[in-house]
Amino acid sequence: MVHFSSIVTAGDNHDALAEVIVFSSYQDGNWDVWLLKPDDQRFFRLTRGGDEKHRPAISPDHETLAWATNRGEIWLWKEGHLERLEGLPGHCNFPAWSPDATEVACACFSFNHGIEDSNLWLANVERGAGSVFLIQPGIIKYPAFSPDGSFLFYSLAIVGSRTVVHEDIWQVSSDGKHSKCLIAKQGDCIHPVISHDGRWLLYASDISGNMEIWKASRDGHRRYRITSSPALDTSPRWSPDDREVVFVSTRSGRYDLWVMEADGNRPRNLTGAMQGDCVDPDWGFMKTDVFMHEKRRE
Repeated sequence: MVHFSSIVTAGDNHDALAEVIVFSSYQDGNWDVWLLKPDDQRFFRLTRGGDEKHRPAISPDHETLAWATNRGEIWLWKEGHLERLEGLPGHCNFPAWSPDATEVACACFSFNHGIEDSNLWLANVERGAGSVFLIQPGIIKYPAFSPDGSFLFYSLAIVGSRTVVHEDIWQVSSDGKHSKCLIAKQGDCIHPVISHDGRWLLYASDISGNMEIWKASRDGHRRYRITSSPALDTSPRWSPDDREVVFVSTRSGRYDLWVMEADGNRPRNLTGAMQGDCVDPDWGFMKTDVFMHEKRRE
């Protein structure tokens, strides 16, 4: 049985951590941020109305959520306090936390004569100061830090004659130098994310003729398809122990969150009880103060 709740706690210890999957869902006419406790299938609604909210990301210190809005802004939510991340140029999306939770990377877009472009930016959370991290021809999306912070992975869409030709998986070192392509000419490759042990990349690719979830070695050389479905499978994220993967699929006829073992076995729908599309998952731990704050407010 699936339960909906406005209170999700782990007892009276507010400093305890709760394992959660955060995601964006379209309910009541707006995209808002929701949380799911996978251990007991309880859902918790964090935001209501206002701007559309997409791609929530849990900070590694378990205290803060970042998300992007349809206005091209990045917002931070911590213990009920909401503020915009300053120092960015606007038209930003795809927030990703640094391992020490001090910075957020994101892709910031520009549009010149109808041609889209983007660069990677880094914003310091405490100082509210941002700077360009990587300028590269093409459209950069989906940044993701390595666990030790030494690299960022991202997808790069090469544009030719005003049309996107293909999208590949790249990496760049933490100083913004030595960018190189890891997975090229394998269809459109998007949503890269590295495992917590730093050994395996997950990403989505349509090289098989349909968008599926793939797993690759850290250097991109060994690649395995781990889903096989006529539906669209995309947006993979590792569980905290790297044993499972949450992803977005249209297998139910709409966008739902599904979970499977890391080798692709035992896929199951997590959000079938929701009333609208569910996308943009992230999986981690958050302090239960997040939930207790909402309990006090209601």
